[in-house]
Parts: sequence; structure tokens; C-alpha cells
Amino acid sequence: MAVKYLVSDKTGDLVPDDSAADASQDASQESHRAMCRETLPLSEAGYDAKNGKLTMTIIQPGFNTGKSRYYPASVLKRDAPIFEGAKMFSDHQTEAENKARPEGSVNKWVASVGKPWVENDGRVRAIATVIDPPFKEKLATLQTAGLLHEMGISIRAVGQGSEAKIEGQKTNLVEGLVAARSVDFVTFPGAGGHCEVFESDRNDENDVDVLSLQQLQERRPDLIAIVESHHREELNRLKTLEQQLQEAQAAKSVAEAKAADLQKQVTEAEAVQKKSAAAGELTQLLTEAKLPKPAEDRLRKQFSEAKTSDGMKAAIAAEGDYIKAIAPGVPSATKVTRMGTKANGTEEASKEVDLTAGFRRLGLSESEAEIAAGTQPDRRRHAVNSERR
Repeated sequence: MAVKYLVSDKTGDLVPDDSAADASQDASQESHRAMCRETLPLSEAGYDAKNGKLTMTIIQPGFNTGKSRYYPASVLKRDAPIFEGAKMFSDHQTEAENKARPEGSVNKWVASVGKPWVENDGRVRAIATVIDPPFKEKLATLQTAGLLHEMGISIRAVGQGSEAKIEGQKTNLVEGLVAARSVDFVTFPGAGGHCEVFESDRNDENDVDVLSLQQLQERRPDLIAIVESHHREELNRLKTLEQQLQEAQAAKSVAEAKAADLQKQVTEAEAVQKKSAAAGELTQLLTEAKLPKPAEDRLRKQFSEAKTSDGMKAAIAAEGDYIKAIAPGVPSATKVTRMGTKANGTEEASKEVDLTAGFRRLGLSESEAEIAAGTQPDRRRHAVNSERR
């Protein structure tokens, strides 16, 4: 079902009327391009003859004079910037001129369009700078004579749209203005302008901006062949780049794995080096402390995984304090056999301090504890004494 559009009184835009449908039309209308030529008089224009500045309306929303086109206000507001910088020629090109010099003649270039703006009513306006002295004089003369409205502004723009029914009128709905070719000065006809938008435009049969794909294939198969060739080359280039990217990513993954393995080895080597240094520091501290071997073994086990000497001195001092606590006044490495003296200074044999239990608590075996406490002869000492005898 084709949708009937209604015009909003406030915005000038289109709103769909779902209640009205034309069953005779296809629901999908093909969108296509054509060259748009729309003409407006300079009746609302203001001309500053001294500075050569012409304030003008380029295009306005709504139906054109013959209601063969409809320009929504939202489309003009969105696409108004395409007119900025457009050249203004005196008269549209003839068909012969368009084929011979499609970019226009420098001799007929008389003005250029400044930055457009959109009025509240949707009109697209701009200030043109007139650069041709004779044309400046012509506009000034027309303004003085009150005949400026006899001059018209006619756009040449590429439009895109589709057929639609608006307010009961079959027309061409302009969905977008793609590009502005020029905004020309023309003699304004009393019956309104002339535009060939979305109609068969025989004058622009070789204009690629308005040709459909089918038309381009029929008229310029050589261009189609060139485009397809470039497309294939681009596809092959993209495939090569994708393959190179995959190879680079694979190489990157291998390199990252190797780097991670090397980093692990470095980390492990550093840990071994730190543990070795810490062990050497512990050995030095234990040598200076002269603790019993069981105490040394216990401390070595405690710091077996240490990578720094942090806490070693405190632990060794605590171990020495513990030994002193169970044997007051006796150095931690001294083997005590007797304590106390008689009044005459000789050793008192009957008074002993039982240190065996204390040394057992430090981790010594029974025989080692007895030797350390002096309650059992040291076999090594007896062996030496026996050799001496």
C-alpha cells in the first residue's frame, strides 16, 4: 500500500496518513536521482549596490508551481549547506555548453553564494557576492527601476526521491539534495519556474550523478569494466593484507610466549640469587651469635625461603634470649658443668644446676643435653685426654 502524506501546518514537513492508502500503487517506490532546476524571483531580495551583496532566497519548502515536486522543510534544513560556495552564472547553460564545458564558463561567472541559513518558515537564504562589474550595474539599475523581481534565481542541483501521494496529489517527493551544480541568474518567467527533477532528463543523459546503474551499464560499459577491475584488485589486496595480519599475529603470539618464558627464567634466577644472598647473611649472623647447633638448624629452617635478611637479627636475638632464660648468666654457646663455689674459692661439687632439661627443650638429644650441661663426660674430650696419657 502506498502511503498518503499530509503536510504539517506548523513545520511544513510531511506526516503519514495511515488511514488513507492507495491500493492501486505498489507499497515500495523506487528512489532515483535526477537534475533539479527550480526558479524563484528576486522579489524578496535585497541588493547592496555599493558592496555588491545580494540577499536572496535560494529555495523554499512545499510544492513547486506545477506541484510536480514536494520539498519537505526538514530536507531543505538538512541539505542547505550544499549551496555554500556555489558559483552563480548569468543564464543556465545550453545543452551544447553543458556538453562542451560542464563546469561552466568563467566569462559567465558573475557571483558566488555565501553560507546559507534557514528561516523559521523553512526558506533557504544566503548572501551572494557579485564579482562582475557589468552585472553589478545591471542589478543596481533593476533595483532603481523597481524591476529586480524580473530577475530570477534558478538552482541546478542533483536531487533524489520517489513518487508519492501528498494531500491527494501525485507528485515526486524530494528525499534529499545531493549536490549543487550552480545557482544561476535567469529571466524569471511569469508562470513560474521550470524543473525537470525526477523526470526524463535528456540533457543530462551522460551525467553519472543522475544515471541509474542500469543506464550506466548500457551507456558506459567501459566504466563498469574499470570499476569491476579495480574492485577485484582491491579485494585481492584486502585478502593479502588479512593474510599478512594473521601471520603477524601468529608471530606476535610466539614472540610473547618466548618473552614470557625468558621473563620467568629471569625471575627464578633472581629469586635464587636473593635466597643465596640471604642464606649467606644468615650464616654470617649465626657465626657471630654462636648458638647451639639445634638452634642454628631451627633458624636455618625458618629462613630457608627468605630472600632478604629482614627479621634474621631479631629471630637470632630471641633465640639467644631464650637460652639465657633457661640458663641465666651463661653464654649461649658455653657448656656448663658446675655452678657456685665454696668459701675458700674451690669448686663446689655438690651444688649443680640441672641444665639438661633446658637444653633438651632447645632440641638437643639426651646425650647432647647431658654433655652440654656437664653431667656426662664429653667423649671427644676423654679421647683426647686418653691419647695424652
